Amino acid sequence: MTPRSLRYLVLVPLSVGRLVVAWLVVMQVLRKRWRDTVEAECDRQIGPRASGWARAGLSIFALALAVMFVFSPLGHPGWARPLAISSLLMAGLTGSCLLGYAVTGITCWHDRRGA
Repeated sequence: MTPRSLRYLVLVPLSVGRLVVAWLVVMQVLRKRWRDTVEAECDRQIGPRASGWARAGLSIFALALAVMFVFSPLGHPGWARPLAISSLLMAGLTGSCLLGYAVTGITCWHDRRGA
């Protein structure tokens, strides 16, 4: 093994470990912050609706990506490098989360404005 590969064998788990620790700290802070809040009945109805929209958006994105692979040339398409595919998948996940938040915000705004 080269010294460079040995360096990566140490740095990658260390980076992943830091990411996990940071995630645990953020989740603990958020859990403490939202522990004693009371949720309104209309907010409980908005959550599943927004989650459904986000799930549908992610499903449509995955289906579109599959169709794009089906109609690409045989063999390995030139654009489908691993980094491009992973970036597309992360963009789809991010877009579905943003869609869920947008539906939540618009529905809450519409509900508060109409009431």
